[in-house]
Amino acid sequence: MKKIQGTKVKRYMASSLAFVTAMIFSLPGNTEAQQAQTITAPSIDDVTYGVAAFSVSATSSSGLSVSYGVAGPASVDTDGLLTVLGKGSVTVFFFQDGNTSYYIAAPVVKSFTVNGATATVTLADASVAYTGTGQSLTPTQTDSGGTALSEPISVTYTDAAGAAVASPTNVGVYTATATITTGSNYSGSDTGTLTITKAAATVTISETSQSHDGSQKPVTVVTVPAGLTVTTTYTGGSFAPAAAVVGVDAVAEVLYVTGDTLPAGKAVGDVKTAAVTAVAAVAAVTAPSTAGDYAVSVTVVDDSYSGTASATLTVGSVTIDNTAATYTSAAQAPPVTLVPSDLTHTVTYADSAGAAVTSPTNADTYTVLVTVSDARYPGDTSASYTINPAALTADLGDLSTVYGLDAPSSADWAATLTYTGFVGGETASTDVVAAVDAVAEVLYVTGDTLPDGKAVGDVKTAAVAAVPAVPAVVTTGLTVSYDRAVFDSGSYVATPAGLSSSNYAI
Repeated sequence: MKKIQGTKVKRYMASSLAFVTAMIFSLPGNTEAQQAQTITAPSIDDVTYGVAAFSVSATSSSGLSVSYGVAGPASVDTDGLLTVLGKGSVTVFFFQDGNTSYYIAAPVVKSFTVNGATATVTLADASVAYTGTGQSLTPTQTDSGGTALSEPISVTYTDAAGAAVASPTNVGVYTATATITTGSNYSGSDTGTLTITKAAATVTISETSQSHDGSQKPVTVVTVPAGLTVTTTYTGGSFAPAAAVVGVDAVAEVLYVTGDTLPAGKAVGDVKTAAVTAVAAVAAVTAPSTAGDYAVSVTVVDDSYSGTASATLTVGSVTIDNTAATYTSAAQAPPVTLVPSDLTHTVTYADSAGAAVTSPTNADTYTVLVTVSDARYPGDTSASYTINPAALTADLGDLSTVYGLDAPSSADWAATLTYTGFVGGETASTDVVAAVDAVAEVLYVTGDTLPDGKAVGDVKTAAVAAVPAVPAVVTTGLTVSYDRAVFDSGSYVATPAGLSSSNYAI
């Protein structure tokens, strides 16, 4: 079947055929041979785009077949089956050209409207994070049967204030409206909400372990993206932020003098301008300066980014107090004060020779090392700690000898010595250094389990040299001097010297 597409030409043909029909009907000799005929065409109701092809077939009173033409967005075949091609106004033409028995029938014209079909447009809400570039919603569209469509469609946006926005970029809530454009065979729209949230910023806090020196100790904050504005708060102890105080210079009082214009009630010598007391400038307090632990909270303040971070700021101090003492024969150590007080730490001691000691006891100068292993405030602090010798008085007893004999020996005098000032129950013979017996070297022998790199005959245990005991007072260096150089009968005053002690000042 041949389809006839509607065109302007078809309208021209319809009017021309009507004219030809009239001419033929008036020709001589045809009045008796031909009969008139009419076309009966159906009325056509308005339809909606997407309707299935439908029949507009017509009949003629002569029984001859009717031919069809169409103008507008439709086509019609030779059997009168009309197919809608788009929305708009459609005109259908009906013709019967006659034959030797019938005149050409007057054409019949029928018009109807193809309305646009309603499509289902869906614009789903979405929430996206700020990126610095434009964001959008993507609509979908289907026909009444659920088949996906790809009709031209526009999406417009307005912000919370109702102002049109070409491409939503900044953080906010936008109303989106999707509308199928007017040139389509479909109509439909939907609204949705596009929410652009703040993007997540990375916040890093450093310099959280600092030494107390009385100055403010702010942490260091780095953001990604760089340079974002942040607020940093500290909580703990007695810390309280304070605004800066602007300094004011002192201004002297000004009095009215002769020649001044005196206001009512004023006289020469009265105050013209009051004195201003100087005010010292004070820096703003924004971070802690006192030793202790502080909770740190950092918040990003930005239109497009959000982020927080927290940490603990430790302003630490280690103080080694009372770094001098006097020998008592008991272990002594200087007090160590840590802030915060719960810092994990160890305290070690070394004598003046560098040897480790469990706790300082003997008179000496020690190195005190405080090692803080706590992650909040790691580090070492050292100080010298001196235990001074205790005061000890040595007195010689009385001796007598026969004139002409030698003066008493040092050993004689040593036997008479008495002391005042020993502490802790010590005496002159108390060992301050215990004796150590010698230990012979031991070698590896056949049958021993040999460590890697060792062989029979190698040293297994090194020899230990004997160490003699050292008493509290060493008298071997004792010397005695007399108040007179020439011995004669009589009494002499003897004065001892050369006594030594590691823990006593004699």
